[in-house]
Amino acid sequence: MNQSSNIVNIGEHRPIVKADIENGYDRLAHALTNVLMVNPANLTAREMQVVFAIISKTYRYQKKEDWIANSQICDLTKLSKGHVSNLIKSLLSKNVIYKKGRNTGINSTVSEWKVHNLVNGNSSQPSVPKFTTSCEQVHNLVNKSTQPCETHKKETYTQEIYTKENICTEPKVSELKSEIVFHLPLNKNGTFYPVTKTEVASKQKTYPAVRVQQEYLAMTDWLQSNPSRRKTSSGVKAFVTRWLSKRQNNPTSQNPHLQDKSNNQASIDEVM
Repeated sequence: MNQSSNIVNIGEHRPIVKADIENGYDRLAHALTNVLMVNPANLTAREMQVVFAIISKTYRYQKKEDWIANSQICDLTKLSKGHVSNLIKSLLSKNVIYKKGRNTGINSTVSEWKVHNLVNGNSSQPSVPKFTTSCEQVHNLVNKSTQPCETHKKETYTQEIYTKENICTEPKVSELKSEIVFHLPLNKNGTFYPVTKTEVASKQKTYPAVRVQQEYLAMTDWLQSNPSRRKTSSGVKAFVTRWLSKRQNNPTSQNPHLQDKSNNQASIDEVM
């Protein structure tokens, strides 16, 4: 028997399907088809499948939205239920589709489509490294590093800290400690708001009727005695202002926290 007679031509058994509007067509807005071509939301191939499945269940029947079960999308896309559920969450986070009660529809305001999306706390898009230093900052750093060094001048470089907004130099620890005269406890255990000698001098000018260093001691004592009422790092400055303003407006009032400590007041120089 000729072996060639056992060869099966797969193409002969594949049905021929021709797209013809006589068999039905969908009315889609040009803006929708254009945005799907450009794909500004970075839709994956599977997300595209779900989008077209929703289109086939809504626009095909002249509807903006409809109650579409995940199983119907599974039948149309041949995807598993788990994949369809996650893909719908991703499309919702991108504003490509919307939910209105049980109904689902395509968001026709295509300008609201987003690129970023999170599903169960993880992004469905490939992770892209984030660069926090701008091109201008990198250029300045390169130029600075290529400048010739002066041999007759000794310079000390401190550790550089890179942030999203700018590049700053960390002050020396010895210089920072020499300026701090008080530590106000904050609401987080083990954290303090450092009060510098410069801040005390500035507050003294603002509130001349108040013994500012004494009031800072009172604040420290009060915050230590009332841990539940300690302030946050962003709210402690307002707390200091309110405290000193009250003393300024009523200079004859005595601080209840320092009545027993009047003989133990220390000046700023002694605290330092």
